[in-house]
Amino acid sequence: LRIEIPEQYPIRPPVLAFATPVCHPNVRFETGEICLDILTSQWSPAWTLTSTCLAVHVLLANPEPSSPLNCDAANLLRCGDGLGYRSLVALYTRLFAHPLESH
Repeated sequence: LRIEIPEQYPIRPPVLAFATPVCHPNVRFETGEICLDILTSQWSPAWTLTSTCLAVHVLLANPEPSSPLNCDAANLLRCGDGLGYRSLVALYTRLFAHPLESH
């Protein structure tokens, strides 16, 4: 996870993005951008870096397919295809998180 702290923090939110490709409905695969309202419109100075990272952790475990940045992953969940979703995530994990094992 890449974290950039703006000079106006905590008035402005930190910029969080994944440095490694992540296959998740709420993460843009190409850029690592995270779709999470507290990182944009719902930011409050009450959020700390710790609580913000925890919110990202919770989002990873609880995808929200109704606001996707990765439509392929979101569509599998919206259709109720949990097996297809887990298979897609496993494929990308092998390709990008364990590149030596995929060869």
